Amino acid sequence: MLRGLMGFCRRSSLRRASVLAAALSLGAAPVAAQTAPVNAEEESNAAIARGVQLRQAGNDDEALAEFRRADQLMPSPRTKAQIALAEQALGQWVAAERDLRAALSAADDPWIQRNRDALNAAMQQISSRLGSLEVRTATAGAELFINEERVGTLPLSAPVRVAVGTLTIEVRAPGHTSQRRTVEVTANARLREVFTLVVTRDLNAGNGAEPAGNTGSNSGSNSGSNNGPARGAAPASAPGVPVAPIVVMGVGGASFVLSGVFGALRGGALSACPYNRATDTLECDGPAATLRAQAGPGYTTGVNVTLVGGALLVAGGGAWLLASMLTRPASREAATAMVVPTVRADGAAINVLGRF
Repeated sequence: MLRGLMGFCRRSSLRRASVLAAALSLGAAPVAAQTAPVNAEEESNAAIARGVQLRQAGNDDEALAEFRRADQLMPSPRTKAQIALAEQALGQWVAAERDLRAALSAADDPWIQRNRDALNAAMQQISSRLGSLEVRTATAGAELFINEERVGTLPLSAPVRVAVGTLTIEVRAPGHTSQRRTVEVTANARLREVFTLVVTRDLNAGNGAEPAGNTGSNSGSNSGSNNGPARGAAPASAPGVPVAPIVVMGVGGASFVLSGVFGALRGGALSACPYNRATDTLECDGPAATLRAQAGPGYTTGVNVTLVGGALLVAGGGAWLLASMLTRPASREAATAMVVPTVRADGAAINVLGRF
């Protein structure tokens, strides 16, 4: 009986000791979790290990996320190379070349040295999927877009590495019409494209309308010229033609036709009878009297009509030239003209001299 009581007391004290030990361990665990330092290198290595397993299982997207997390925890050439290989598997050729080149630049890293042959082979495969694109323009502040994604402000410090295939490139600049074209990039080739942007003529100033884009000239090492009209842009209206000066010039021309008629009458009279220059008369007999009557008025009227027509041509031509210079852009060489009417004893004439 005494031994049983002593055993019960012993078992009760052991249970109380174990409950107390458990309580201390539970209370101390949060304190230890708060004070223990985070080992970034171990977490980075664990993330790399998970990424490798995911790649072996074919989950390249999830593996890339793990490798990038490892690179954030502790950057190293090893993690950069793993990122590049995952990007290669996903077809992200430009990013893969950039990251793998950065990894290979660490020539003294032991991991890179052990795996350099395999990494160089991967670099050759990646480079075979890329080409170089050089874009030039004389417009300051122009921006380059490739497949609707902004690349940067021209001029760029170096040609852009792009994936092999068909690309859409566009150049935009404030106050200029944008230009877009489609190009074909081949492996390990360098393509050069030159853009000439045109200043926008703002026909809707003040209403917030934006200029429409257009395709421009295309000149490159393996692409020809490709000039096209503006996409979605209304055709520019031609400057107005001055009508009134043309009408005046037409009247002047008609006056010269009438002077020709009167001159013909006088010529007929002169062919029938001798002309007395002193008296300005024709000396003829018989039926020539009628021609004599026509000769004087025909000559006088012809001279008058010629002078009127010349004056109209001068006025109309001058007005037309003035209106043309005011309604069209100034050219490098200005047009000049001079109209000189001339009256002689046997008729009248008008001379137009100049450079148009």
